[in-house]
Amino acid sequence: MSNILQHITGNIKHWWISIIIGTLSILIGFWCIFTPLAAFEGLVDFFEILFIVCGLSEVIFAFANRNIAVGWGWNLTAGLIDILLGIILLSLPQATVGQMLIYLVGFWIMFRSFWTIGLSVDLQSIGIKGWWAWFSLSVLSLILSVVFIFGSPLFGGTFIVVFVALALICYGIFRIGVGICLHRVSKGIDKLMDEE
Repeated sequence: MSNILQHITGNIKHWWISIIIGTLSILIGFWCIFTPLAAFEGLVDFFEILFIVCGLSEVIFAFANRNIAVGWGWNLTAGLIDILLGIILLSLPQATVGQMLIYLVGFWIMFRSFWTIGLSVDLQSIGIKGWWAWFSLSVLSLILSVVFIFGSPLFGGTFIVVFVALALICYGIFRIGVGICLHRVSKGIDKLMDEE
């Protein structure tokens, strides 16, 4: 536990944001699988909203924990990138957005995969058991992002929806796991501070 104290200096605030983002990602992933036509037609609007909402959530989480967690700047950076992508999608004409969406989403999933790989390594460094499962999900998401970027133009709409769904489900599972880990770490910090 002393290793955790070197990385986290207080109670993690808003740990539940990660669980909410994860749950929404999983729900939307399954929605894409069960309603592929509606999902394909609504992907542009969905990603405009998703990028902005996830980005704002990350920024709130980063600022709320800036004095507590080392590396809070990565959450802030991820949130700002998400907001920027949402603004880009909102500002472009609908025809252009449809063509760019594959690449924006693919690179967003790739960026998030690299981010979660780094977070998995951080979890390992503070002694969180099961970090390898989060690492594996992150690598799977990275592979899916590469397949998505290069395979989408070749295989069409159903392919796009299925791969977006799988990537969202993997990302959602990871975010729920991170939220649970943050909550456990926070409870552990509370116990240690009570003992002192």
